[in-house]
Amino acid sequence: MAMLAVALPLLATRPARATLTAGVQYPLTCDPINTRLAPDTNQLVSDCGYVAWCDASSLVEGRGTCRPNGCRRDTFPFGYGNGTTRDDWPRMCPRGQFCPDEMARCLPQQAAGSACQLNRDDECAPPSAVSQGSSSVCLRYTCHHKNITLGRECIHDNTLYTVYVSRRQDYGLIISRDNCQSGLFCDAGSSRCLSQQPLGAACSSDKECLSLTCRDQSFTPTSSSLGNTINLKTGRCGSAEGERKVKVGVLVGALFAFVAGSVLLSIVLFRVHNAQRRQRLAKRRAEEAQASAVREGLLPLSASLANMTATPFGSTSAIQTRTGEMLKPGGVASHDLTDGGTSRTRLIREPSGESLEV
Repeated sequence: MAMLAVALPLLATRPARATLTAGVQYPLTCDPINTRLAPDTNQLVSDCGYVAWCDASSLVEGRGTCRPNGCRRDTFPFGYGNGTTRDDWPRMCPRGQFCPDEMARCLPQQAAGSACQLNRDDECAPPSAVSQGSSSVCLRYTCHHKNITLGRECIHDNTLYTVYVSRRQDYGLIISRDNCQSGLFCDAGSSRCLSQQPLGAACSSDKECLSLTCRDQSFTPTSSSLGNTINLKTGRCGSAEGERKVKVGVLVGALFAFVAGSVLLSIVLFRVHNAQRRQRLAKRRAEEAQASAVREGLLPLSASLANMTATPFGSTSAIQTRTGEMLKPGGVASHDLTDGGTSRTRLIREPSGESLEV
């Protein structure tokens, strides 16, 4: 909370402007008193929602002004709807700067001993020397180097979060952080750095174990994990919740389902392929039969043409078939019906006009 009071006056220098962000027209009014940390998640909330922050620099009748966010911490920020694009999102802060909880604008990282917001280690500048440790940490709203060695006095910070199992069931989770080096923890009783314990060792909190999980001795893999993480000396360091092994039966069942699905899919594809192949074969046979029938129908006509070319009329005669089709190589033909109704073809040689009935 201390950092919140320090940050807001600094951020108030941002000029006022009306911008359409996530479908909301700014500026809007807000009550600075409502800018606070949520009791369950420790997330900063205000009257301006997720895409704006409450500027208390120019109060009008006790109310501030909502300003669009000037920076973001996440690659994909929360609260921006489908009506916005990446151009509407605030920018990410470059190296050496951080975006505060208010998300008003980027600020330079703070040196050790400077104020910071709750659990915001990224607001603290990294150590400049190896002797200062490998990283920085924000404890009790102050930046510290994580460089305290074994047996030396340390600082720890406990934060309570609410974990929601369902809408009607929740429990508290305490996260303890300190400025001890890696592999050490800050003992709450002596405020000195001690070594973390291996699996099976006695423990009173998660931070005392290398696995960061302290469980009751009655813990079994099939029991509920709710309430098994305790702060009593009867606890034992156990494996993390996500390290459970998959049962052999589950693996066998999954393998059988995969094989059965593959076989079934192969059978279906084989039957579909055979059906399509039979359809193509039947169509091809029908086309071949039709072509054969056409060839058989043209054979008598070809023979008649061959015979007519051998007559005295030669190649200058014309033939009219019984169906009335006119074949005229070089002459003309007429088609008559006899008294009996039968068809008769008369061939006429063009130069002399001689005719021959067929």
